[in-house]
Amino acid sequence: MPDLARSFTYMFEDKNWLSKALVGAAFVLLSWFIIGIPFLLGYSIMLVRRSYEDNEVPLPEWENFGDLFTKGLILFVIGIILAIPAVILHFFPCGELLAMLYSLLVALVYPLIVGRYAITNDLNAVFQINEIIDMLRENIATLAAILIMQIIFWIIAMMGILALFIGILFTTFYAMLAVSYLYGKAYQEAVKKAESANIGGGSGDATA
Repeated sequence: MPDLARSFTYMFEDKNWLSKALVGAAFVLLSWFIIGIPFLLGYSIMLVRRSYEDNEVPLPEWENFGDLFTKGLILFVIGIILAIPAVILHFFPCGELLAMLYSLLVALVYPLIVGRYAITNDLNAVFQINEIIDMLRENIATLAAILIMQIIFWIIAMMGILALFIGILFTTFYAMLAVSYLYGKAYQEAVKKAESANIGGGSGDATA
């Protein structure tokens, strides 16, 4: 099980965390106009990879914005693709229940999907469903715990509204840092179990 408690505080170990948070908050603001979303997602991919490699501190620098945008945009499209079945299910009998169950499944496997993309930089790895389901079965308790933690962090993010509303820019970025850390550790744990059980062996090898 990842160190859940450290996800609350690890970012403050970086002596330059405040300046990086200021840039992150600016992109959160831009995300209200869509344009900031790919940059934030691209940054989160770097966070996940560093967490996976036990190199989460210091936080990544805000640089190579073209690469951030490209990788973040790809992750954004992956999210849209994953959401499409939930929309379609609404048109079937008991569709709302089916859509809810599907959304829960996606929420559980999403750390694995992001982790595979962050580490391998390979879209094919993202859609290797059998390997992902095997990892889900082997790590269901960890993934459920991370889902709960993710809900907690997004509640914290929403509390930023209380700080003259502008606080939500910083609490949202803080939540992203925390969740990305957990995603990296969850995928690290899943890869170790997969390698020991020969399930999706080698899926943790970086190609970029």
